[in-house]
Amino acid sequence: MQNLTKNKGKFLRSLSQKKVRWEEGVFLVEGKKQVEELIRDFPDLIECVYGIEQSDLEITVDQFCRVSPNDLQRISNHKSPNACLAEVRFPKITPSSKFTIVLEDVQDPGNLGTILRIADWYGIDDIVCSTNTVDCFNPKVVQAAMGSLFRCSVRYLNLEEYLGNEGRTIYATTLGGQNIYQQKLNPEGILLMGNEGNGLSDSLIKSANQKLMIPRIGKAESLNVGVATAICLAAFFGR
Repeated sequence: MQNLTKNKGKFLRSLSQKKVRWEEGVFLVEGKKQVEELIRDFPDLIECVYGIEQSDLEITVDQFCRVSPNDLQRISNHKSPNACLAEVRFPKITPSSKFTIVLEDVQDPGNLGTILRIADWYGIDDIVCSTNTVDCFNPKVVQAAMGSLFRCSVRYLNLEEYLGNEGRTIYATTLGGQNIYQQKLNPEGILLMGNEGNGLSDSLIKSANQKLMIPRIGKAESLNVGVATAICLAAFFGR
């Protein structure tokens, strides 16, 4: 057990910045449930757990630092901080799934976190993002992913170069596509999902072997990208 120093508190607060997270290779995970899952399943990634009392946790951890409620408030990314948070190293995951989700310029942290949870649900651990997609270690992504971040490989690449070297079937989701429920879908392919407001760029759509559309019955103008990803994966793997 240790106490929080002034310099350490300053460093933890700086992890709210993407640049610092990537330079240091660490980020924060907040909330009792997520921290306990980390201690149970990924203890080697934990630098330290910070909390008011270790007895607040149902699982013991050696790397525990007692902090005051005021210190916890200062280092937390939340307006109302949880009972504890953890400083965690970036996970290094070698993807094993034969299916890949490719995300182009997804901006909303909640959407990316949701997509990670959905991918994890279907056993997909290979997520490739454009360089303009939101940082997967953003605090809001980490919160929304609910631990799935540690079971998914998230890579940031030039998508045109990546897809140009692929031999698998590439599926693009677009309003001009074919009804997804009427197609023969390859569970070892690549699914392209686009930006919340603009969808996929023309260049990525052109790279696809097949264009898919979720049929609209009502009058809604569009679907949230997280919801659309869930529907598409259900079509690929749920039948």
